[in-house]
Amino acid sequence: MKLAALVALSLMVLGPLAIPAQYRRRGVYNNNNGAVMPGPVADVSIDVQGVLKGLSKKELLVETGEDHTISLRRTSKTKFFREDKQVKADDVALEEKVSVEVAQDKDAKLMAVMVKLGAPGKPGTLKQR
Repeated sequence: MKLAALVALSLMVLGPLAIPAQYRRRGVYNNNNGAVMPGPVADVSIDVQGVLKGLSKKELLVETGEDHTISLRRTSKTKFFREDKQVKADDVALEEKVSVEVAQDKDAKLMAVMVKLGAPGKPGTLKQR
């Protein structure tokens, strides 16, 4: 009788601890249906060449080809160069040919690092920063 009471008491105490282990915890899993999402690629940049279509304090719009426009984030680190001399963003005209060095930001957005104004140089290449 004492053994049955001890077993019943231990099941009452330890039973509720085992039940949550059978359910998935909310908020722990991403809502991506189990797909592995890669993080931002570190220390890699690419060159984008085209025509400058828009320029604001937070964004650059570069038309890279027929009906292809890329939106790039502009930050305080974005520098503008004309013939290897740094210029202010206010001196940049729309419809000017540009070559933009692009890197990935911490939140995986494309960020303009260096904008070269004038005729583009070599075709886009991947390079280690």
